[in-house]
Amino acid sequence: MVATTLQAKSASDAAAAAERPQVTIIRQQQSTIYEYRLGGELYMVRIEPKQGAPYFLIDSDHDGSLETRRNALEAPDIVQWRLFSW
Repeated sequence: MVATTLQAKSASDAAAAAERPQVTIIRQQQSTIYEYRLGGELYMVRIEPKQGAPYFLIDSDHDGSLETRRNALEAPDIVQWRLFSW
């Protein structure tokens, strides 16, 4: 497993970096995981399996846990797949 963190390169970029997410890349045998943080808080994870389409886990209610639904009675959030890109 290899983890890489992308951060601002100079002090002049510090103000601009505060507005951009910090992305941590974790490479595993079967997938690559991208963790997106803003202000130190994890808000989204992108998972790219070696085979298959990438998918996202999102903290939609900002409680610190990534979920696909808020409770057992509520319908899951809209699934977000990239269908086309150019």
